[in-house]
Amino acid sequence: MSTSPPHSRASSRVSASRHTPGRSVSYAQSFLPDGPVDEETVELLDELMHPQHGQEETLVDEEDAQHDAERQQLPWWKRPSPWWLLVCTPLSTIAMSATMAPKIEIYTLLACSVHKPEIFEDMRAHLPSYVRPNEASTARTIFPPSFDIAINNNSSTIISMDEPHANPCASDPVVMAAVAKLTTGKSYPIAATMGVLGCLTTGWWGSFSDRYGRTRILGLTITGLLFTDFNFIFVTKNYERIPGGYWFLIVGPIIEGSLGGFVSASAASHAYLADTTTPADRSRTFSLFLGVVFSGLALGPTLGGLLIRFTGHTLSVFYLATAIHASYAILAWLCLPESLTKTQMQAASVKHQESLRLLDAEHSTLLLRFQRVFSFLKPLTIFFPELVETHPNHNPLKGRKRDWNLTLLATAYAFTISIMGSIMFKFQYLIATYDWNSEYMGYFLTISGATRAICLAVVIPLAIKLSRTNFKRPRSSESDPLLSQPHQARKHSASSDLAVARVSLLLEIIAYIAMPLAPTGLIFTLLAMLSSLASGFSPAVQSAALDLYGRRNGGIANVESGKLFGAISVLQALCGQILGPSIYGLVYIKTVATFPQAIFMVSAASVVISFTCLSLVRLPADIHTDVEEVSHLPDHGERDATLIDVTGESDGELRGRKFPSAPIPAVTVSAPSP
Repeated sequence: MSTSPPHSRASSRVSASRHTPGRSVSYAQSFLPDGPVDEETVELLDELMHPQHGQEETLVDEEDAQHDAERQQLPWWKRPSPWWLLVCTPLSTIAMSATMAPKIEIYTLLACSVHKPEIFEDMRAHLPSYVRPNEASTARTIFPPSFDIAINNNSSTIISMDEPHANPCASDPVVMAAVAKLTTGKSYPIAATMGVLGCLTTGWWGSFSDRYGRTRILGLTITGLLFTDFNFIFVTKNYERIPGGYWFLIVGPIIEGSLGGFVSASAASHAYLADTTTPADRSRTFSLFLGVVFSGLALGPTLGGLLIRFTGHTLSVFYLATAIHASYAILAWLCLPESLTKTQMQAASVKHQESLRLLDAEHSTLLLRFQRVFSFLKPLTIFFPELVETHPNHNPLKGRKRDWNLTLLATAYAFTISIMGSIMFKFQYLIATYDWNSEYMGYFLTISGATRAICLAVVIPLAIKLSRTNFKRPRSSESDPLLSQPHQARKHSASSDLAVARVSLLLEIIAYIAMPLAPTGLIFTLLAMLSSLASGFSPAVQSAALDLYGRRNGGIANVESGKLFGAISVLQALCGQILGPSIYGLVYIKTVATFPQAIFMVSAASVVISFTCLSLVRLPADIHTDVEEVSHLPDHGERDATLIDVTGESDGELRGRKFPSAPIPAVTVSAPSP
């Protein structure tokens, strides 16, 4: 059945029906016929029950068309377009990924100079033979020891991947524990600080972008990132002269997290893309945006490693990242066209002021204040189990039970996404075990990132497309509403999504169990590539969650999908940036001296728990297989309740109420003869 035609078509049909002679029928017979519901009846129902919906949509469409026409008249450099972000974003991700491995190396040198000065002095005594004594003395005078060692370590010789303990600082348990405390420590966790502040401020910055524009949020987040770069370079060069020593590094993440951080930047970027694209092109634009992000993440580490090799300076990567972020900040503040119009921002401001007025009018209680403090966790309530009918025909004698499927799915996602918090500690393990420097780490990150990108862009879509041919089109579920959209297409089935997620978890379990046993860096890299093939877990679980959440909303999969993905984002920030780094950091600190491979065992245990939760998910029968097009409407017959959108009252208080079934009065209407 096709979708409802425009408002004008339905309106003319209703007007004609009022002057067409015909027989008198009852109100119930007009709205609930015994036979199949045809297209004309659906149009009549939509016009009589929702007479103002078409007018509202027409006004919105006309306003959007007017805004689009005004934008088309602007020169290209003043016209908002998704290409602005598609061109600039990969440069930013290259700068971000290029500094990941060098940060660990510099963290190690800073911690070694404080906690193991004897090892650090011994390393400085073994400078390369071509470095003259006066030059070495000058270098030590201008730069602190950590920077001096970083220069000479990367410019002198290539460290063998199989030579044991070529870098005594990186292999010392005390130094490794100090680095772990620096990144996720008990008192001043860098990653956790930025994650907590980002989680607390993302919602506020998102509302701010609706009222003041997307470009301001992009500019603020890039400014915070730029401040972190400046602070890192400053502390690395002057850690002996500033209060707190290298712990002063925490100031950068505090500022960056307060300005929204990566989470707010990602949300503002997606909002900008949504504002500048049509619904038909939006999915393709988002996919292209994700592709350029992964491309930047894959190229950055290799480019950073090559830059260190050619310049001989580890900090040269941070100079490049600072220059890129400064250019991006100038572009965001001065050149990037705003995607929202003044009318849209004013409407958002009015809505925000009204919400504040209603909030102030509420009676403030202790419970209400407590709820406001933890309001950022409210989206997670969407994953709570709900009572559902145990019988598809809603037989009251069969009772009701709780649906745990979405809860289990969210739990599986939480345990797997928490492994993101172990990345920095695994970098430390690689540096200590295989004596890799920043250059080798860059190559490793590029290989694993490219494998992940190929898996997401080619392998997973091809596997889903091939598996889709094994499913047949099902009949419509009896729980589908009568007036549901006729084209409720699920391009991929929840069962195939769960299959992809389970296979991905099995690959990760194998990889994490074998990684601690890898004798060489090459074998570890191959196992990391195997783990990268499991990158299909996240999109598969999110797709299955959308199907399950849609069933809770009457079988319509796209109902409040933004609410669902917002809850998933909160879960990702909570587990991947706050709890994950803290848990894995504590494990690494406690076991680095005796059994550093324990972090991989904990990762494998987390994946096993996720796999167990996914194994307990039981999909309902109506979302097991693909639905290319719903072309059949079942004969609903009698219903237990009738939903009428009352639009005749002047005060609007009765709009949208549910009225229980009752003897429906016979109302004489003029209807066309059959």
